[in-house]
Amino acid sequence: MMYWLALTEKNYKEYIAQLAKEEEERQLLEARTIDKVQPGEQQPETDHKMETDNSFTGNTNDVFYRDARDGHYFSYLMQTGGKTDLDLQLKYWGVGEWKTHEFDIFIDDVLVKSVNNTGKYRISEFKTETYDIPSSVLKDKTQVRIKFVARPGKQIGEIYGVRLLEK
Repeated sequence: MMYWLALTEKNYKEYIAQLAKEEEERQLLEARTIDKVQPGEQQPETDHKMETDNSFTGNTNDVFYRDARDGHYFSYLMQTGGKTDLDLQLKYWGVGEWKTHEFDIFIDDVLVKSVNNTGKYRISEFKTETYDIPSSVLKDKTQVRIKFVARPGKQIGEIYGVRLLEK
C-alpha cells in the first residue's frame, strides 16, 4: 500500500517553506559544529573513545541514545580544534516527566554544569539544550573528555546527540 502526501496549493507552499527553513537551520548548525557524536551508535562511540562504567542504549523514533543511572556515567573524547569559545549542545527527547533526570557534566574532570531536566519539556519531540563551556577548561587543548554522570538515585535521561559548537 502506498500513501501520497495530499496538500492544497497553499499548504504545499507552506510545507516547502518549512522544509527549506529546516534545511537552512541544519546547514547553519553543521557549519558551527567542531565535533559531534551520535550516542548509542557503535562507530561514532568508538571513534570518540567512549568510556562507561554501566550505561545503556536504546532508540526513540529510530534515533539512538545512551543513558546511565544512579551515579554511573559515560564519556566521549571530543576534538576542540584548539578553540576556547565553544558551547556544548545536547539533544533530548521531550517526554519523560515520570523520570528524575539529574546529572552532572564534567570536562576533563572539571564540573561545568549540573542539569535537572525532570519534567522540563512534556512534549513528544526532540529538544536541544546548549550549555556554555568555560574557556578555562578548553585553553591549550585540542581535545577534551566530556563526561555525563547520573546523580545518586537519578537518571541522566536519554542523550541523543552531543555536539561541540562554535559560539
